[in-house]
Amino acid sequence: MLIALGGVIAGYDGSFSFERIGLEFPDTVPYVAMRLVSCFYLLLPFKKIIFNVFICLLFSILYAAFIVLDAV
Repeated sequence: MLIALGGVIAGYDGSFSFERIGLEFPDTVPYVAMRLVSCFYLLLPFKKIIFNVFICLLFSILYAAFIVLDAV
C-alpha cells in the first residue's frame, strides 16, 4: 500500500500496467518520482535513530564539560 501511495503522491494515473519487466516507460509514468518516494520511506526510521544519536552526543559533551569544569 505504501508503494501505491507513492504512485499517488508522484502523480501516477494507472495507465501503465507494469506487467512485463524491461518495457520502456511512457512519458506519462513518473517513475523517477515514484522511486524517490520509495527512498523517502526508507529514510523515515533513520530520522529517529539520528535524532537519538544527536541527543546522546549532545549530553555526552555536556557531561564531559561539567567534569572538566568541576576539576578546574
